[in-house]
This record gives sequence, structure tokens and C-alpha cells, in this order.
Amino acid sequence: MQIHSLNPMTYAGVLDVNIYIKRNFAPLKDRVRSITAILNQAPNVMAAARSNLAESLPRPQTETAIDEANGAVDFLSKDLVEALKGSKPRS
Repeated sequence: MQIHSLNPMTYAGVLDVNIYIKRNFAPLKDRVRSITAILNQAPNVMAAARSNLAESLPRPQTETAIDEANGAVDFLSKDLVEALKGSKPRS
């Protein structure tokens, strides 16, 4: 299937952290630590995407990946910020 070279959504999905806020499966401070660890890997994930993805990709997959990335930006800049309001920073 060559998903790593033909499907840009493979890489966008790796950085999806919304479940860490939507589900209360661990203390919030632990979930925030996990979110931070994942998002700190974003440059590496994007570098892998640039390195591995084919130069020419199907338009629907590319457009969907762009939509997914824009949704992630919206979530991170609005919903995540709102969900974490009032939580204390790590010391």
C-alpha cells in the first residue's frame, strides 16, 4: 500500500492529540505531559513526511490532509487552550 509515501494523512494523524482532552483516562497533568511530548515531535514528523512522501500525490488525499492539518491548528489554538485554562503549569 505504500501508505508512508502515498498518503499524507498518515503523518497528520500522528499528531492528533484531541483524545487526550476529550477522554478523562488519566490525571490532566499526565495527559498534558503526553500532549507536549507528542507535539514536540511535530518537526520530526513533518521532516519524515517531506522525506518519504512522493512528489506527486492524489489531489483528494492532499486536500483532505490539508483540511485535517487546518483542523488540528484550530483545535490546538482554540479548543486545547480553552480546555487547559486554569490548569497549573508544570514545576
